Amino acid sequence: MNTAVKIACYTVLLLVAGNSCNSVSKVTTTNQGISKQEFLKAPFGHDESIQAFTTQLPARTKITRFARRNVHEPSRTDTIYKFSYKKSELFVYKTYFNREMLMAGKIVNPEIKLVNGISVGLTRDQLLKAISNINESSSDTLVISNEYYGRTFNFIFNNKGKVREIVFSSYAD
Repeated sequence: MNTAVKIACYTVLLLVAGNSCNSVSKVTTTNQGISKQEFLKAPFGHDESIQAFTTQLPARTKITRFARRNVHEPSRTDTIYKFSYKKSELFVYKTYFNREMLMAGKIVNPEIKLVNGISVGLTRDQLLKAISNINESSSDTLVISNEYYGRTFNFIFNNKGKVREIVFSSYAD
């Protein structure tokens, strides 16, 4: 899928109603599972600012910026930041008034870590221990979502029962 199509898809996500918050304190890694709500509130364990992602993502992460006209005030310009690391991509939306929100992403490289050590390569059992109170499923995709946080995470497993891809989206208006 080319970049223009991806941006169009992610822009549509923004137009769907919802709310996302970017003022989150740092969440530390624990040996205990974190709650589903805590995970969805701060999936990376830090705030969702461009600065935080710039410092927390692996070295050699490429950052690309795309200008986007604000839907509510067409005379204003917002910016979409695309963080690319190998085959993984994360998108952060920055409004003209400097609000920054994690928008969407696809993680396929184990070097990109979520809170509590969650990453590509975990087994289903390890994932279920890392995030408490989620429903077990034998499906090849485990979906974690919550309307309050306006966020959905899809953990896609390979045929050996390990996470091969994490795809997520957030909704904001």
